[in-house]
Amino acid sequence: MNLPLFTRSALVTGAFSMLTVLSGYAATPPPMEVESTPFNVGSVAFGAAAHLNNHLYYAGGNGPGGTVTNAVLDLDLNKKTVTSLPSMPTARAGLGLTGFLFSIPGGAQNVLIAIGGTNGSTASGATEMFSFSTGSWSVMAPMPTPRAYLSVVAGTDGNVYALGGVDAGGHTVNTVEVFNPAKNSWSTGPSLTTPRSHLAGTMVYLDAILVAGGQDANGNILNTTEAYSLLNGGSFQNYFPMNVAREDFGLSLAESGILYAFGGRSSAGKAEDSIEGFSFAAGAWTMAPHKLLSPSEGVAAVEGLTGTDYVIGGQNDAGKFLPAVTKVFPFRLGGAHNVTLFVHGLDEPTLNGDFAMDQQTPLNAVGLLNLSILGTTNFAAFPAVHGTIESGGSLTVTVPGTIIVGVINSLTITATDLDGSHPVVVGSASSLLGLSGIVNIPITTPLKITNKVLVLSIFSLLGVDLDLGGGVVVVTLNGLDGKPNNPF
Repeated sequence: MNLPLFTRSALVTGAFSMLTVLSGYAATPPPMEVESTPFNVGSVAFGAAAHLNNHLYYAGGNGPGGTVTNAVLDLDLNKKTVTSLPSMPTARAGLGLTGFLFSIPGGAQNVLIAIGGTNGSTASGATEMFSFSTGSWSVMAPMPTPRAYLSVVAGTDGNVYALGGVDAGGHTVNTVEVFNPAKNSWSTGPSLTTPRSHLAGTMVYLDAILVAGGQDANGNILNTTEAYSLLNGGSFQNYFPMNVAREDFGLSLAESGILYAFGGRSSAGKAEDSIEGFSFAAGAWTMAPHKLLSPSEGVAAVEGLTGTDYVIGGQNDAGKFLPAVTKVFPFRLGGAHNVTLFVHGLDEPTLNGDFAMDQQTPLNAVGLLNLSILGTTNFAAFPAVHGTIESGGSLTVTVPGTIIVGVINSLTITATDLDGSHPVVVGSASSLLGLSGIVNIPITTPLKITNKVLVLSIFSLLGVDLDLGGGVVVVTLNGLDGKPNNPF
């Protein structure tokens, strides 16, 4: 969910300290569990990770003796298996990897995009895309400035951002370049305020890219962070600093609404086992009460469908590889709260074949999503929901009247397993005259949901265009005691 408007303005102007006026929120990350998993990625560090459809993908990295791999692993969180995808054309470490919804004439498909890295001696601009429909990699237009140990983030504007890194001359840079997969072309983006390599970055609430830590042009390890608003443009602005300066660490949101930094290498020159979390509501980073199972650098972190964070790959101070994947899952302290999910179109990867709905607001660049005549379009929630809505609670769907060109005849909410199977109807609303405004689906008996994906199905009688950059379809869970937690 987005911050209130005055804090959105703060992001644009750089007056981030305004966030701290929000009160009533605890800055301390909630209690968490840190556990080893049965997933084993072997002896590798400095690879990259991405998530699609409750699968984690881990690509590239350094192996024993400084070898560089082009291997790609598929960690299926549903089946608890690790298998191999076809290898990338280019072997590399210190690369970026992201999941993306690639839109082409005739359809759209989830893909993986791998960018940059090093073969062990030279920075690369290699840009390669894996298609799940063909089971193969395609070589795309190369990144104009070859870089390694960069961060790669898929925006909700249809572009992929390559941020910072070490260039072919061995210099840490503040370069940002933007890849448009649909056009297979690159453009120059807004520079980082600070040159940084070995950094971490991710999309966060406010439709913003946040980058953190890394190493500056003088070799100093950083605790600073900065953010860029995709919605409002402009430039990167300094944000709240972490407590620990760290490089080669993992950075990921969790279902708790907290942004977590995992491990890395500190300014003391040692691998870190610390975890710290950033509360957007409190405007503060706080050291978490728990630590990783081992000091770890060269790790990647990614959020799974249940909102659990996974820390993948890496090594300790002695250079020993850490093949077992670690999972970190925070728990809510309890108490009913509301969760707001925004409907997306072609700006985010699909989930079980459905369009996405999550706590990120769609951008104006998304454009129109057409609902066909006498057709149903589905939107699946990320992350999955776990908890109870007590009797007297409700689900509401807000359909702005301004987006209605035809008639929406019915709305149905279904709960499915993580892989989309075993659907159970939670509630529905219908009208011969069409639906708009706030549509209420009451909960008359306690509704218990155990790690389920909520799916909104919109049936269109006459055809509807949803302008997902203007009027936004919103699903609200009212009175949920469980997860996900609202970030604000």
